[in-house]
Amino acid sequence: MKIALISSGARSALALRDFFRFYEAEKGISYLHINPGLQPETDKVDKAYGLFSCYQEIKQQIQPWPDFCCQEDIKAVVYADLQDYLSPAGEEPCTLYSTSFLNLLIGSEFKAGWMKPGKMKQVRLRTETGNPEDVSLNHILKRSEEEQLLLTENRDLANLILGLDPQLCSIFYPSDPLASLNLNLDAFSKTELSKRIGNELFALEQFLIRAQEQGSDGLCLLLSSQHRRTEAVSPAYSFFAAQYDGYMSHVDYESWANNVIRWQKKHSANKCERILEIACGTANVSSILCSRGYTVDACDRSAPMLESAYKKAIKPLLFRRSMTERLPREDYDLIICLFDSINYLQSRTEIIKLFESVYTALAPGGIFVFDISTLNNSLENFADTFSLNSTVNGFLLHQAEYDEFSRKQKSYLLNFSKHPAGYSLERERHMQRVYRSYELVELIDSSSFTFTALYCSERTQNLINQKNRALDEKYPRLFYVLSKDRA
Repeated sequence: MKIALISSGARSALALRDFFRFYEAEKGISYLHINPGLQPETDKVDKAYGLFSCYQEIKQQIQPWPDFCCQEDIKAVVYADLQDYLSPAGEEPCTLYSTSFLNLLIGSEFKAGWMKPGKMKQVRLRTETGNPEDVSLNHILKRSEEEQLLLTENRDLANLILGLDPQLCSIFYPSDPLASLNLNLDAFSKTELSKRIGNELFALEQFLIRAQEQGSDGLCLLLSSQHRRTEAVSPAYSFFAAQYDGYMSHVDYESWANNVIRWQKKHSANKCERILEIACGTANVSSILCSRGYTVDACDRSAPMLESAYKKAIKPLLFRRSMTERLPREDYDLIICLFDSINYLQSRTEIIKLFESVYTALAPGGIFVFDISTLNNSLENFADTFSLNSTVNGFLLHQAEYDEFSRKQKSYLLNFSKHPAGYSLERERHMQRVYRSYELVELIDSSSFTFTALYCSERTQNLINQKNRALDEKYPRLFYVLSKDRA
């Protein structure tokens, strides 16, 4: 199914294009972006890496809507901003304010159309209607656990809430024949655009898929408040992506870059012409290597991390891949996977897939370098720890614990952002498996790689002769150097 994106201004149009550079839509969903003033994207390099696979820019007259929608199999329309709305004059959009305790709909009644109220209880304020059987605001607040839909014609109230936190507001057009949302991007700063687009499109995709599976003729989009509530736990490196570089400012990235290049020169006869960083995050090491003249590609599973990396002045060619997916080239002289990214793989099977993918992507004689956070690191630095850090507009809580029974390193990030109404809360959960070194040695020995070197951060000597010792109990971080034999 297709979703039409409508934008008239360059700011919102470019924000949509940049967002889709690393966005992966739900299976079976694609987007058509219509903007008369934007030249369609024609970057062949990006397309070679599979970017924009769910996204297409077109320059086409979009009126009349019925003919266009039937031709393109469009199931929903998303406007970039209020000024992009093309419905008949006088049609007022309705605004759904999804807060932590209620859903507020501007209007005297719920309009029939593509939307359904679902199981929400529709209520009115007795101070507005004069009907004693209606509810008081105090009654609504005391029943915060219930899904309630408050209908009101008080637009001053709507504008007040919209001004407090636009991220919690969804603007829609229930009288349209198609599901029709408005992102209202002009209300957001440049740093907030991606988050706004992602939240709204994710919710829309979920409801379109659910309606299709259930054979429904309408969407219970009002339940989208469930997805926007600040108590929800986000995947790793969601909101934290924007804070990652500041949080990791103590890391000597130059030293990490020096090490991987030194090991490549020491353990490979290949001239290092092309490098790939897997799980690159914000691509700090890759960017340093680019500044030194190397040809570097970098990939990550997290779109927000890639977006942060893309904003850097000097950066590698970025694309989105997980650690276990097939890689697009087979001629890399050096592949790196750093900062305990492999600890995020939860099973030996996933590590085997990573090894197979990397081995195929390496040129003969190429080198693969990865590191792990060890048992020593978890016990010494991440067992029942708690830290509080100031951010630009709030503070970040980091809680970590190590579960010896499951050998899982668990970290929880709580981000409190201040706004005029108080603080909003976002949560992320990071789960890592603490592998023993002997487990990795077994997997390496059973792979096609040659185990070439083993290093720690405290010493420069090759510890390969000590590979069967309990090095992970002595050192907080270990680096493994694997080579692909020449044919």
